[in-house]
Amino acid sequence: MRADICFETLVKAVGACRKCSRMNDVARVLSWANGPLPAKIMFIGEAPGRLGADQTGVPFHGDVAGRNFELLLASSGMSRNEVFVTNAVACNPRKSDGTNDTPSSQEIRNCADHLRTQIEIVQPAVVASLGARALEALAHIEPHGLTLSDDVRTSHRWFGRILVPLYHPGQRAMVHRNFHNQLSDYYFVARLAFGRKKKRPILSPESRIAPELSWLVSRTLSTHHELSLFALHKIVYLFEYEFLRLNGRRFTSLFLIRQKEGPYCTDLASALTRPDRVGAEVIFRQGKPFVRAAGSQASLFEASQVRPTNPDAEELLARILARVRGLSDARLKMMTYRTPPMRELLKQERSGRYCLNRPLLVAARA
Repeated sequence: MRADICFETLVKAVGACRKCSRMNDVARVLSWANGPLPAKIMFIGEAPGRLGADQTGVPFHGDVAGRNFELLLASSGMSRNEVFVTNAVACNPRKSDGTNDTPSSQEIRNCADHLRTQIEIVQPAVVASLGARALEALAHIEPHGLTLSDDVRTSHRWFGRILVPLYHPGQRAMVHRNFHNQLSDYYFVARLAFGRKKKRPILSPESRIAPELSWLVSRTLSTHHELSLFALHKIVYLFEYEFLRLNGRRFTSLFLIRQKEGPYCTDLASALTRPDRVGAEVIFRQGKPFVRAAGSQASLFEASQVRPTNPDAEELLARILARVRGLSDARLKMMTYRTPPMRELLKQERSGRYCLNRPLLVAARA
């Protein structure tokens, strides 16, 4: 059976699972947003975070651990477009007060078959466990005798592939293994899977924001001044779609997925947590998020002065901004739905296929 069909079947099975009573009513974080099929690397965390994946549906996205993970991934030359990210348990285990809890050994065992099936479908060459609980979960699939403290950043044959124990990217784990050491761990994993040489390290949260994204946001806000966050996600998608159509390659390596309200850019959501670097801030009007220019004049000028490597990009963005000027969010959403990638996903959904959170515009960046 095709991998995508097997994956959709697994997603439905996980959604119907009721083995863990305290997690029966929480979201199952397993979808196309986890990553491509197949993928050379699979990262396995502990469980979806209450403020991160449990809210966004994207593993390691939206909370502190997610921001650290995305920074480590980008700094080591990897992107979500080429790795699969999941957790030992698919649901967020919560304490009675609603805060995050550690999954019990029984809950890890309950989800072990689902995790095994993910590995068999994704077929990664390298599996990187993130934290002691994730490493424990893998022992239920095939015993390995490894411990995090003794075997961090070492490679071992396991379950027909290579297993590399790593620390969790959450802030508490950073006390035991700091960011610089964890960055070296991710370089190690990238070299095992891709044979890549080290890029120049990106060692601060400020520098993780791609200059192309800063340029896209600042140029858009210089024209529109203020627009809904919903609209900004759609503009980023339309620009990337048109650039790919005209040039046969992506302008950026931004991770775009199909969510319930249309195209969504995970990198944009992360970048907007640093208004001083991207030159924009999120404000709320009647509970709805809007984006407007923000930060010092120096940072705004710096973001706007980034020049795209392709000379046609600026003209293309200007054309798109002119097309969408004055459109309501509903009409802008319809415009994205009329693009061939979205039409194809809608067609598949009408035939019963599962396409929520499916990656969009999966193509190499030159």
